[in-house]
Amino acid sequence: MSFIIGAIVASFSYVVGVRLPQHENWWSARSQCPCCCANLMWYELLPIISFVWQMGRCRHCRSRIAWRYVLFELAGGVMSYAFYALYGLSLQWGLALFIMLFCFIVSVADMTYMIVPNRVLLYIGVPLLLLYSLQQSIYSMIAGAVVAFGLLYTIHLLTDGIGAGDVKLVAILGAFVQIEQLFFMLSIACMFGFCLFVVRRERIIPFAPALCMATLVTLFVDDLQLFTFY
Repeated sequence: MSFIIGAIVASFSYVVGVRLPQHENWWSARSQCPCCCANLMWYELLPIISFVWQMGRCRHCRSRIAWRYVLFELAGGVMSYAFYALYGLSLQWGLALFIMLFCFIVSVADMTYMIVPNRVLLYIGVPLLLLYSLQQSIYSMIAGAVVAFGLLYTIHLLTDGIGAGDVKLVAILGAFVQIEQLFFMLSIACMFGFCLFVVRRERIIPFAPALCMATLVTLFVDDLQLFTFY
């Protein structure tokens, strides 16, 4: 069940990440095939299952469905199951799902439009920080946010290799991982960023997905108490 919930969260976050930056209705508007614009029925939108059932093609025009949809759903399912294995059915697991939702929305928006929407940072990121602060050291969170922001803002000023949206995003993510795990998170983000560079073969790549995935990995590894070596 935790896998299914994670896949649903990932599917929903993909819709929000694509529609929100374009000021489209992400809540009630019908989903459509991007090729033939046919309205999709509920059974065509089941995470992972519909992709397999339709053999990766639109039921109406037979155009190929992009693999990124099902990959996001699989990633969401796996992460949800992993966090459930750590926390069980608890508020902490629910908070982890909301952090995953935030990270996925930002990642989809940056991968699609090369932007990190301010509305997502403000209306989802900030309330998440307030909830997270109820069970974490506020001083460590502030230190993580300040150091992360300072590092990437310096890179932004000196090289322009980091976008302003990434700088704002990393302040929130730095608060999540806190100062103790910040440099581990940034190291993992650089590795993910290099992988994106190799896969996309473009000079400019979206760095927000690398930061977000590195944050989720860091939170999971931290809760496994594997930071004794670090």
